[in-house]
Amino acid sequence: MDSQFIPPPLTGLTPYTGNFTQLELQHLLKRTLFGASKDDLTYFSGKTLAVVLNELLNPITTLPAPPIKEYTTSTSASAPDTAIAQGSTWVGDLNNDGTVQSQRRASFKKWWMGLMINQDRSILEKMTLFWHNHFATESNDIGNAQYIYRHHQLLRTNALGNFKVLTRAVTVDSAMLGTIEYKNSTR
Repeated sequence: MDSQFIPPPLTGLTPYTGNFTQLELQHLLKRTLFGASKDDLTYFSGKTLAVVLNELLNPITTLPAPPIKEYTTSTSASAPDTAIAQGSTWVGDLNNDGTVQSQRRASFKKWWMGLMINQDRSILEKMTLFWHNHFATESNDIGNAQYIYRHHQLLRTNALGNFKVLTRAVTVDSAMLGTIEYKNSTR
């Protein structure tokens, strides 16, 4: 048997067989999305439960564009963020200045909040947040915005996949290792 293939459970929840009206659709969307807009309800209206679930749980999406520099670097920074132009992404630029890293962490948080507010019609954003809370990395403890961004990408790309694969990847992730190291050094 292929070690990557895990057969579905033979027991568990009984499949839902009740009515699938606007009320049930609205309830499902509120549980899987960050709210159900009128456009979302209209989009899914008239579709079967199986079709709606398939679309919510199996998104056809690409990774979002990375966060960009929308902040102004303080002149007090020892290593100013002058290598990155306004409107360009900072994720590939190394900069160890604490002020710049603080601005980049704030930039990341704004970017991610924008993704959650402007989510597509899938459970992906909600699951990315769920795994972020589950694996509990704190951006203030990590300090390096690139590590935070890469950790987020790891969670995003594995959010709907195999838990074992995700857990293994998180255990060797720079952001998680940096958080553990920071917490041990403050004891």
